[in-house]
Amino acid sequence: FAWTWFNVYVKNNNKLSEIKSKRSILKTHLVPFFGKRPINQITSLQVEQYKTLKIGSGLCNKSVNNHLMVLGKCLRTAIEWLELERIPKIQKLKVPPQKFDFLTVEESELLLKHAKGMWHDMILLALKTGLRFGEILALDWSDINWESGVITVRRSICRDVMGSPKSNKARHIPLAKEIRQALDVRKKREGQVFADDQNRHLRRDRLRR
Repeated sequence: FAWTWFNVYVKNNNKLSEIKSKRSILKTHLVPFFGKRPINQITSLQVEQYKTLKIGSGLCNKSVNNHLMVLGKCLRTAIEWLELERIPKIQKLKVPPQKFDFLTVEESELLLKHAKGMWHDMILLALKTGLRFGEILALDWSDINWESGVITVRRSICRDVMGSPKSNKARHIPLAKEIRQALDVRKKREGQVFADDQNRHLRRDRLRR
């Protein structure tokens, strides 16, 4: 049932990055554990045993909760499609509040001072606009309106897959003077603003380094 749900529901209702993520969770984690059990015989005890196994393997609570979200949606769909009477209760793990660390003005200036070329422009763009990581990777020269001074965020790259930005909505951001001056040096009519030597989009692992 899991793969029927994936092919019929997930592929039709999810973004490419979400499809890729759910395929990985099903293939690597959920199906190997639950796959041999009839779907109407999965119990809350087995869900708890799954959580124990995954935490013991070193996964963090948030990752396990992501698995449980996929499992829960799959089982809720089974209620509709297979007319099941019940599914097990799924209790998510507690996750500590996410910590945020913001750069001070002085730290931002120091970071820019030691960055050169394209890396400098990317850092400046992030600081001045708040664009997400994947949105910076996917930014195209055609997204910049030099006359009106506006950047339109239309796409995002997640897990090396081009898709829509968060909430599936485009948004418009003013083009700050500093960004305009920095990008104007490399301005092109089309293509990605930040690319490698072969004009391909940069990979996240390279950017993190």
